[in-house]
Amino acid sequence: MLIYAENITPRLTYTLDFIFKEVIGIDYFLTDDKISFAQSNQQAKICYHANDLGGVHIVPHGLLYETTIGIHSIESGKWGDITTIFHTEKASIPFDLFSAVFYLTSRYEEYLPLQKDEHGRFKAEHSVAYKYGFLDKPIIHIWCEKLAHELGKTNLKGAFSSIVTFDIDNSYAYRGKGLKRFILSTFRDILQLKLKALFTRCKALINIQHDPCNTYHYIFESFKKYNVQRSIFFFLNGAYSSMDKNLPISSPLQQALIKQCKAHAEIGIHPSYVSNKNTNTLSEEISSLEKVVEQPIIKSRQHFLMLDFPNTYRQLIANNIVQDYTLGYSETLGFRASTCTPFYWFDLDKNEKTTLKIYPLGLMDGTLKEYLQLTTTDAITHAKQHIDWFKKYNGTFVLLWHNSSFNALEGWKNWNTVYEEILHYLNENSAS
Repeated sequence: MLIYAENITPRLTYTLDFIFKEVIGIDYFLTDDKISFAQSNQQAKICYHANDLGGVHIVPHGLLYETTIGIHSIESGKWGDITTIFHTEKASIPFDLFSAVFYLTSRYEEYLPLQKDEHGRFKAEHSVAYKYGFLDKPIIHIWCEKLAHELGKTNLKGAFSSIVTFDIDNSYAYRGKGLKRFILSTFRDILQLKLKALFTRCKALINIQHDPCNTYHYIFESFKKYNVQRSIFFFLNGAYSSMDKNLPISSPLQQALIKQCKAHAEIGIHPSYVSNKNTNTLSEEISSLEKVVEQPIIKSRQHFLMLDFPNTYRQLIANNIVQDYTLGYSETLGFRASTCTPFYWFDLDKNEKTTLKIYPLGLMDGTLKEYLQLTTTDAITHAKQHIDWFKKYNGTFVLLWHNSSFNALEGWKNWNTVYEEILHYLNENSAS
């Protein structure tokens, strides 16, 4: 396929690579030679120019020809019955599809002055996708499917797949916490009249009762039962703080657990809450985890899904992380970058494509239960409907669960049924 553009820029080539190589699956040649393009007899052609020179015509907004970050007026429109942004007139495609894809995947809006939540996170309600009503859809794939049809291609690239991931924020509810934490937790249970939790704590510590967060055998068995092919455990191993409460990496109990999980899944870093503001802290956390697993750590997901553009991703790159699984919203289901396909992060400040591959988050357990406050029955329905989008557009569905999200004492009674129904649905739909 031949594409003409007046200027060939890093933003444009990044966007075209994603659309045509990763989503649609078409080889393309990009030229800035207007005459050769106009004279070409090639059937599949796209003219990315204000004037129609033949083929599919897209009028540039100008975003992909810029090198700086600024506030843009985002005008919505329609392409048939499909919602669009960067609306234009007098073209066969009535919006700048390329600028729209770049704006959404680069998370351009998250570099702008914005209101954040108490953890410094960008909120879904402030996004363009929420404003124009397509947050719950992988709109980029919907646009690309329609573009592919315009170019004579009927199917998008790839096949549906899934990755089951666990964030280990708290390896055990009671074990290995030490005398001081035991005393403080005991007083808390007494003051809050959590007598059942108090008795469970005492029984677990003397091995009379199972620790409610020690769900690893169950998790490993679920992988076998539902034919889970790809799985990752992200371990939090930062210094103890109000937001980081896992066992220290120096604990023999913690090290034994990490090695046990390594036998069943890949191991990634779950950078501590504190590390978001300190590069040295992140380096120490990764290094200490690498010593335990005896291999490089290249996968990451931020604690509390904290993302600060561009600082978070730059820190990861500086520490040789090549895959990140953070990009999603805590408070709602949806497509934060409007795509269900992994893509490479584009650093807007440096105006360049990076080596960091982003795996958009599919679904988090806490979103269903704590934010949306769904019943287990409704949670299963919502999860399946969300997965269907990934299946339809050959996406990679990333499930985020916690080892603690089976703990009935903390309100998770019967949520194992939700977890297993999701795994069953993924396996039934041949995710691999």
